[in-house]
Amino acid sequence: MFMPFGAVAAVVVVVVQWATHSGFVDIGGAIDWIVLLGVAGAGAIGSAILVYTVQSLTKGRQSADHMEGAK
Repeated sequence: MFMPFGAVAAVVVVVVQWATHSGFVDIGGAIDWIVLLGVAGAGAIGSAILVYTVQSLTKGRQSADHMEGAK
């Protein structure tokens, strides 16, 4: 659910604001699009890892008694 937000954030922050001094109007060649999609993919995967990590830290471990009650 958060992966699209991570992809957009990675593209906007990394490509446009931090790594380059150009904007989206300067994207022209095929390699530009490949790099843009790669950054978006990395942002999506990174946001998924972040969400699952935060979820596991806040949720905590489930006890064995709780797991047996679910059967």
